[in-house]
Amino acid sequence: MPSARTLALAFCVAWVAMPATDLRAQAWAQPDGGYFVKFAGNYLFTTNEWSVDGNEQDIAADDPRITDAWFRDVSFFAYLEYGLTDRLTLVSSVPFKILTSEFTQNPGGGLPTRRVRLTNQGLGDLWVSLRAPVSVKPFAAAFQGGVKIPLYEQPKDEGFLTVPPLGTGAADAEIGLYLGKSLYPLNAYVSGGIAYRFRGGDVHDEIPFNIEGGYTLGRLFAKVRLEGVRNTEKPGGSVIAGDENYLKLSPTISY
Repeated sequence: MPSARTLALAFCVAWVAMPATDLRAQAWAQPDGGYFVKFAGNYLFTTNEWSVDGNEQDIAADDPRITDAWFRDVSFFAYLEYGLTDRLTLVSSVPFKILTSEFTQNPGGGLPTRRVRLTNQGLGDLWVSLRAPVSVKPFAAAFQGGVKIPLYEQPKDEGFLTVPPLGTGAADAEIGLYLGKSLYPLNAYVSGGIAYRFRGGDVHDEIPFNIEGGYTLGRLFAKVRLEGVRNTEKPGGSVIAGDENYLKLSPTISY
């Protein structure tokens, strides 16, 4: 387990893309001049991490210089769909992130311990994609391809005193196929998709996938979503900060 960047990298780069995936994976296109705008938030707080062998442990458990550590990610997302034509929809999303890590530093050598808090905030990765529908009946289907553009600079490496980065700092590209089906006359739908993500930097490519179902009752909207990412290559004995491999179930109720 890498000790120098455990607090700075082990969490935020693994979570930075997850809400964006949820927002972008849709099968329906906007009509010419039509648009859809959404604002969302995400909160993560943890005192645990995963070790190389897949065991849950305290943050930086392998580093005697760090104890009582926690990490927090507060993110706000803006999402836009805009119909450039009836056959082509622009899709874009960008987060504003406030990342904080805090821990007790134990320098050793008879020096006193001290409590350290490291914070970084700003715009994260901008996703810009184009969605092209290929069918409407019996179900909606669309191809979508786009790029991820970092809107920040990577912090200077200061070992375990490095502030949490807002992302991997590398550009990515993605192409996917998304399907959806309205269950009318019920106010319900099902959708899903799979993509291939070409990742920049030293991290490995990924295969994101998802399936969800939603139902509207008056002003209430309920949704259950299963999504995940599978890495195309297992890192092996050394962790590559920014690699992802997860499965997540997300029930949601909105008003």
